[in-house]
Parts: sequence; C-alpha cells; structure tokens
Amino acid sequence: MSQGEKSCKMFGNCTEFTEIKKCNKDCGFYNSKNEDISKEVDQAAEEELKKEEEDKPIIQLSTLPKFDKMHEFVVLKNHVFFMQNVSPKKIILKYKRKLGKKDTLPDGCYVFKDKNDNLIEHAKIFGKLDKNIRAARRTNDKKIRAAKKEKTK
Repeated sequence: MSQGEKSCKMFGNCTEFTEIKKCNKDCGFYNSKNEDISKEVDQAAEEELKKEEEDKPIIQLSTLPKFDKMHEFVVLKNHVFFMQNVSPKKIILKYKRKLGKKDTLPDGCYVFKDKNDNLIEHAKIFGKLDKNIRAARRTNDKKIRAAKKEKTK
C-alpha cells in the first residue's frame, strides 16, 4: 500500500497491507466516507447524467404541414415504418422494426426532437439503437460461450 489507496485513512503510509490491494472494511484504517472523493464522484456522476439527458431525443407526434420522409416515421400496431416514397395518391412505407413490450407508442406519425426543438433524422437514432442492441447481443453471446466452455471442462 505504499502507493496508497484513497479509501485508507493513512493514504500512502498504510502498513496494514504489504502488497498493493484496495483498503477494505477489514482494515482498521478503512475510511468509509472520504469527503473529497465522494464530492468528485458525485460531480462526475452529475455531469454524466446531464450529458445523457442532453443527448436523449424527445419523441413527439408530428405537426409538420407536409410529410417529411427524412424526419418522420410511422407507428402502426407496435411496428415502426419509415416513409420510403410520398406521393399525392399514396405513401409507401418500409418496415424497420417491431417495438418492444416496454415501448408503447400509440399509432401515429412521429418525429424526434432535441432539447432545442430541432428535428433529428430518425435513421440516426434507430441506427444507434441497432448498434447498441448488436453490441449487447455480442457480449451476451460471448458470456454464453465462455459458460459452455467451462461447463465442458
């Protein structure tokens, strides 16, 4: 502990451990509440929450006077469709995805807006969602494969 652990009251001079480990509750010099660290952690957490709130798009019913296939998407029976072609006689929809059980949107035409009420392209938002889903599936698949390998050994 010569390098020191900030959770230890004797930061840098702890003699309880001979090897570099984190100071834990078993140590007599464990500092459960280090105010300097907790303030730094709280500030960092607040900044991350603010960034997430700013980046999070708002879903609103579309109030645009004309159909805009770049910004509007349609929800019908818990299925999301993009507008592929808009003409005076018909609108051709392209299937994109099915909404999850937690995602409940009534049927209608929607747009994504940011905090400043600027329109956001729906393709970018759904692309990010798809990317996150694929990454989560990959990590889950890796965990399953690792578990199977350990089981066979």
